[in-house]
Amino acid sequence: MANIKLNNLSFYYTSPYKLIFQNLNLTINVEWKCGLVGKNGRGKTTLLKLLKRDLEPSIGEINIPIKVSYFPFKIEKKYTLTYDILKNLIAPFSDMEKKMDYLLQNKNINEYGEVLEKYTFLNGFIIDTLIEKEFNKMGLKLELLKRPYETLSSGEKTKIMIIAMFLRKDNYLLIDEPTNHLDISSREQLGKYLSKKKNFLVVSHDRYFLDLCIDHIISINKSNVKLLNTNYSELEYNLKLEEDFEKKKNEKIEKKVKNLKEALIRSKVWANNREKDKFKKYHPDTSIIDKGYVGGKAKKLMKMSKNFELNIQKNIEEQKGLLKNVEKNYELKIFNSNKIPNKLLQIYNLNVEYGNNTILKNFNLTLYKKERIAIFGKNGSGKTTLLKAIFNEINIKSGNIYKPKFINFSRVEQVSNWEDTTLYEYIQKKQINENKFRQILGNFEVRGEILDKQAKEFSDGEKKKIDLCLSIVDPVTVLIWDEPLNYIDIPTRLKLEKAILKYEPTMIFIEHDRYFIENIATKIIEIK
Repeated sequence: MANIKLNNLSFYYTSPYKLIFQNLNLTINVEWKCGLVGKNGRGKTTLLKLLKRDLEPSIGEINIPIKVSYFPFKIEKKYTLTYDILKNLIAPFSDMEKKMDYLLQNKNINEYGEVLEKYTFLNGFIIDTLIEKEFNKMGLKLELLKRPYETLSSGEKTKIMIIAMFLRKDNYLLIDEPTNHLDISSREQLGKYLSKKKNFLVVSHDRYFLDLCIDHIISINKSNVKLLNTNYSELEYNLKLEEDFEKKKNEKIEKKVKNLKEALIRSKVWANNREKDKFKKYHPDTSIIDKGYVGGKAKKLMKMSKNFELNIQKNIEEQKGLLKNVEKNYELKIFNSNKIPNKLLQIYNLNVEYGNNTILKNFNLTLYKKERIAIFGKNGSGKTTLLKAIFNEINIKSGNIYKPKFINFSRVEQVSNWEDTTLYEYIQKKQINENKFRQILGNFEVRGEILDKQAKEFSDGEKKKIDLCLSIVDPVTVLIWDEPLNYIDIPTRLKLEKAILKYEPTMIFIEHDRYFIENIATKIIEIK
């Protein structure tokens, strides 16, 4: 079985200097179903770029005995139909078929044989059968193959790209965040599909998805990189046990060091007083000094103190090996508006149409204080349409939406609405307190010279954290969040869950992270 090996690998960016990996040794069996997790900015994307040779190690080496494919990737506009695009994403079958026809017509039998052999090796003659099987496994309808590729949803495109990658011969897959913008059922389908595959490394922040499809996991931690033969939930459990054990051990050492330091001081005071007593007892005449006696006692005192000091230093050194991976946990606060009514929103018999298509039909919803309603449904079912209707951004066919006038709604959209300006200009325009904004953003671990940057200069994870910060920087009555967790790392998701459960904001949200919904939603409404 082939292994990917990273030997004494170090990598750093030079401008500005940022160390990502130092003396990393890692062996990945290519047949594993492997997950990759870590906080935003910890090095997940860098590791993928190193594996696909977009970056080279600063020090050390990488041995990759197999061809690597990366998701997502750009698709050339050479073909229109989904079938043609998929078939040629797997291998250049159309070009090979044209070449074989040409060679056969010109009776170039030798070269024809070479192309035919390659075409056969790549499964060209059975590729239609293989595509059909993979479509069935992925839960896709075969009729999609006859449609123009551009008419497919983003979720359907994701599934088709991943099918193409698995149908390539002798290939190792690097799959970077495939669940973004997939609805819950699509995530489950993709997870079950991957669970029956091998030869892949997948980056995801969806805990349920990872538990479905992996048997090994690489965790990029604060001070090291761990590889475990387990799924995400077991990793989280093991890391928690390790952290709790180290915290208890650290507390014991701190207590021991404190006692040793106190004992050191007491021994010095006691020995010094004892020396004075003895000196006065045997030498009432202080003009007579027994230098040898005093010197001997001083020597014993020095030895005793040295032993205490060595013991203290030994325990302090032992402490240095503990809690290296324990993250500093900055608590996130959500400020709720005071004196708000019990009923905050009522939607009655709402109907919305686009052209001849009915998107929402006789939809009803009542939102009460401290409720957290998750809107659930497949992509295209009308979830985002509902939120737009609440904000009066679309025309409704019929129905009523009641919102008390003094109620303020705070929003996170799928796409940032400050992308055409710097962050500083945006918060000034919105009259947001800069110091408070920086403080909350720091709790999301986005720091530094950020205010003069435009959206394009931030990573997707940073942009989403900024959007979340903007939504909670001032006291709000109702939070309206549309897929707030896309690109957000697992620790930040857990921090958000903790804050929501503690401060109990009133919410309506669309999200496809099953664990997040289960943990915070007080009510789930499905749109079919």
